[in-house]
Amino acid sequence: MAVFATGCASGVRYSEYRTTLKPPADGQGRIWFYRPSAGGAAVQPNVNLDDQVVGRAKPHGFFFVDTSPGLHRVQCTTEWPQKAEVMVTTNQNSYVRLDIEIGIFVGHIVPREVSEAQATEDMQDLHLIDTN
Repeated sequence: MAVFATGCASGVRYSEYRTTLKPPADGQGRIWFYRPSAGGAAVQPNVNLDDQVVGRAKPHGFFFVDTSPGLHRVQCTTEWPQKAEVMVTTNQNSYVRLDIEIGIFVGHIVPREVSEAQATEDMQDLHLIDTN
């Protein structure tokens, strides 16, 4: 898997960045991860794709990962793990929205696969985050 992102949460906006990208490499699909809310801003757990850290759930931020087609597991862990599955298709985009929900001691980031229409609307003013 290749992770592509530079800058930080105050980096370039999605609406500008998206137009500069090349499509995924042949045989790959792209998963966009984004967190549209600033609620629980201190809660920024790792985002794992198939048990590998690919980024962090930073408020008002986005990043993406190019990966092989098929079913993949996304997980964020705070007090307990929150998981979702995302289907990746060759040369297509998939989108995972990272929402915060109230927990007992700390909020939880819950990953959810969403439609392209919802994601592109949600992401317009979000900023590219550094995945390192």
